[in-house]
Amino acid sequence: MERGSGLIKRCPTDDCTRMLQNGRSSEYGKIGSEVDRRITDILNDGTTVQDVNFDCEKTEALTGIAVDPGDTARAINYAVTQPAHVDVNEMLIRPTGQV
Repeated sequence: MERGSGLIKRCPTDDCTRMLQNGRSSEYGKIGSEVDRRITDILNDGTTVQDVNFDCEKTEALTGIAVDPGDTARAINYAVTQPAHVDVNEMLIRPTGQV
């Protein structure tokens, strides 16, 4: 999978689906964000190269993994609100069971 896959913060504006970089949208500047899931990859069969992008719904259908966005946001909030002397380096957010 390519960089930019997985849990991302994206522009919340309806006509913008871009991932935020340092809390900024390339189209709207500093803006709020939505937590989203997606898969971005490149398929190469030796003769043809094709970019592949799956939005949240397709990612959930493909992987069978669905995590409530509110739960995800709370987990990310926990990580970013730790004291400066605490480093949360990696997080794995996954459902413990499907409802």
